[in-house]
Amino acid sequence: MMDNESKRRVDVTVQKRLRSILKQRFVSPTDAMLSPCSKRLNLYRSKVYAAKKTPRKLQFSESATKTPSKKHQS
Repeated sequence: MMDNESKRRVDVTVQKRLRSILKQRFVSPTDAMLSPCSKRLNLYRSKVYAAKKTPRKLQFSESATKTPSKKHQS
């Protein structure tokens, strides 16, 4: 018998494979009706989003993590 974790991995890989197959087969009836400008915009968007697959990490300045200075106290 397979344990839950290995079964989950198999299920995920099967789901990914099915999604890729369905994406290749699905054709919308309006795909041919796009204007040349819309096609270029869609191509640009897909390139931009493909380049940004990994999320950005926020960079906080070191001054925000330091304790406040005691210059203003009298």
